[in-house]
Amino acid sequence: MNPPPADPAPILPTPPAGGPAAQPEYEFTPGQNEVIDRLARALSWVGIPLIVLGVLYAINSGVHFLKAGTDKNWAELVPAGLAVLGAVFFFILSSWLSKAAAAFDRVAHTRGYDVTHLMAGLGNLARTFGVLALLVQVYIVVAVIFLVTSLVLTFTR
Repeated sequence: MNPPPADPAPILPTPPAGGPAAQPEYEFTPGQNEVIDRLARALSWVGIPLIVLGVLYAINSGVHFLKAGTDKNWAELVPAGLAVLGAVFFFILSSWLSKAAAAFDRVAHTRGYDVTHLMAGLGNLARTFGVLALLVQVYIVVAVIFLVTSLVLTFTR
């Protein structure tokens, strides 16, 4: 029986960060790696505009804080605080998506730890989409409250 052909361009394993080197894990096929690599590139692309949005929110926050201080208009502190929350939100989402992208990139471009890298990427995606799901749920609740309030006010006049 002939041995399998040698890999023309072996990719060295990248052990998971902070953990001891484990036994090699399942390896995805080149076609599967291409799908995962496309996902990694898409996640990276989404992460960059989120950083830009975070920076814009941070600048907006600074403008409101400056206006509050110079004009002694303390009402400016509310939008300033909201802009800080927006900046933090976008920076956190960007961080999680960037970490997921890096993990998926490692799945596609290394050998020996595909499952470990895949699970790290999925963990970061789960955090991201968990927060987004919470926002959608809150939006739905607020929309229903406004709808019910509007209907009550309309029919009680």
